Amino acid sequence: MASATHVLVIDDAEELRALFRDIFEGEGCRVSLAATAPGIEEVARLAPDLVVLDLLLGSDEDAAWLLLRAMRGDARLARVPVVVCSAATELLGRLRGELAALGAEVVPKPFDLDDFLGAVGRCLAAGPDR
Repeated sequence: MASATHVLVIDDAEELRALFRDIFEGEGCRVSLAATAPGIEEVARLAPDLVVLDLLLGSDEDAAWLLLRAMRGDARLARVPVVVCSAATELLGRLRGELAALGAEVVPKPFDLDDFLGAVGRCLAAGPDR
């Protein structure tokens, strides 16, 4: 990963946000963290190169899904790579086709670090033309 890479991590679990921060900072990335889904204007302001998104954010089961769809509909964010990382395996299974259609990589929790970094690498290698 390039040291100039900016990663936005959206996960409601504090320990996972800390883990992702450590992983990405260890790779030389700049990291922004959010416990809830930020609004589309906030994501655009942050201008991330990659978003790591938990599919279930607290009690709001639709927030992450709505954010991903809003990103894909926004010209500023439509091509930002997204890695959906979630423990909601049943939901991931139901949405796998739609997530793929939206260009999201899927990594179920708990994850193997090499598998996760592989998904991140594929997303970043595809770049904005994904």
